[in-house]
Amino acid sequence: MRDLSDLVARIAFPGRVHQFVAEDPGHALALAVGAAWNERHRGGHALAVVPPARRGEELVVDALALAARLQLANLDLLPTADPTVACEALRPRERQPVRLSSLGRDLVPRWPDGTVAQALAATATREPLLLLPARDPRWGVGRAALLALAWIAGDGRRVAWELPVGSPLAAWSAELALIGRLQLPLKLLADPADLPWPPAERGLERWWVSMPGPAEVAGALAWALAGEETALLATRGDCRAGGAWLPGSARRLAAGDAGTVLCTTARPCQAVPAGCGVLELSGLLPLPLDQLTRTATPLLTADEDLARHLAGLAPRLRCTLAPSAGPPHSPR
Repeated sequence: MRDLSDLVARIAFPGRVHQFVAEDPGHALALAVGAAWNERHRGGHALAVVPPARRGEELVVDALALAARLQLANLDLLPTADPTVACEALRPRERQPVRLSSLGRDLVPRWPDGTVAQALAATATREPLLLLPARDPRWGVGRAALLALAWIAGDGRRVAWELPVGSPLAAWSAELALIGRLQLPLKLLADPADLPWPPAERGLERWWVSMPGPAEVAGALAWALAGEETALLATRGDCRAGGAWLPGSARRLAAGDAGTVLCTTARPCQAVPAGCGVLELSGLLPLPLDQLTRTATPLLTADEDLARHLAGLAPRLRCTLAPSAGPPHSPR
């Protein structure tokens, strides 16, 4: 480590020196990787406090490997915090918003029919602030990249990370919870099968979580890219031209007053009892409470994961389990 006082004296605006300290040194280092990536063209620097005895921990090793792949010469480790440099406050705070002007203020998506990947690629050609890390193999897939990208998303870039099928979101609950507490506006796009259930108990309680169908994906993507919310979209990837979308949405697929069958696009309703309506939920966090409380009861679902999710958030939304469409995705 170079002389810290000399380093700080040489940093000039717009560069900054960021110091990260966390209970888990891997978290501190991964966030510092994101800060160093942002500062590499500003002339700034990032420091992470990682005691020597803990430098062999998995997340620390992964974060160091990520920093090496990104060639971050402006990142250093400290054994203890330096009192002359302020530590980053790991709490929510006001951040400079990112505006992607090509999206339009009405949030009506203007992409043609295609895929989410095509919509993102088209947007990136017009919006230099949009970062698509899945297109750069140096980022890899892991907890270190997750935290680094989250920090970048909170410091002047819009980050939309297209996660590959099979990404272990359930194993990332501690990191997802930290990002949610900090309200870093990262946008994750994951396969519905990888969404951990119940999401509010798997690190996503402070995230905006949606499972839009093909007709709603374009609107949900436009909403996510336009705002400063910490958002996860669970979608297969098809993206039809559509209208604006808002969180906490649901689509009425069939009317009925004998009860309501609840489903998601990942597990559509297959059998509907006579006289029952059907409501497809695309907003999972927050829930479409207005529609759910006004719909005909009893509430029924064949999806045990969805039933557990609803009951955990609002006891009055307990569902009667219809014949199962398959085993629960995340058994407890």
